[in-house]
Amino acid sequence: FELSNEPRVAVIVNADDLGYSEACDEATFLLIAQGAVTSASLLVNMQNSRKAVQRCLQIGFRAGLHLNLTEGKPLGDKGGSLVNALDSSLERLHSIQSKEATIAKDEDLYEEISRQFEWFVREFNRLPTHIDGHNHVHMVPGVAKILVVVMEQYGCY
Repeated sequence: FELSNEPRVAVIVNADDLGYSEACDEATFLLIAQGAVTSASLLVNMQNSRKAVQRCLQIGFRAGLHLNLTEGKPLGDKGGSLVNALDSSLERLHSIQSKEATIAKDEDLYEEISRQFEWFVREFNRLPTHIDGHNHVHMVPGVAKILVVVMEQYGCY
């Protein structure tokens, strides 16, 4: 077995949760600087999201969107069927096995996914390099269907 004859393969190491907290972001940016992380996904509705965007722009790093329907406050008006009644946070879809996941209304999913796309595009002035889901939210019934609609509206294929 000789490696020199094999075609080279690009390995992408993605760090999720950029924007989650200052500590998480510091660790991610350190790994980016060291070359250990080649990609990162940004949560747009968390406490450190704007600072993470500023840092990405400063260093010329192109992040993706880490779609978040499970933590923090919704970017949409109220969140509707996506939020819990206690504090209006995005926690109802936290577990993809949860019975709560089946009660998410398409219009609420569309509004929140659209708002997260809008936020990302406005802050970075470009489309995300990629899209993935926080807590595997893309596995929740109905989310992928709505995500595709929003992606097509933005010209993502």
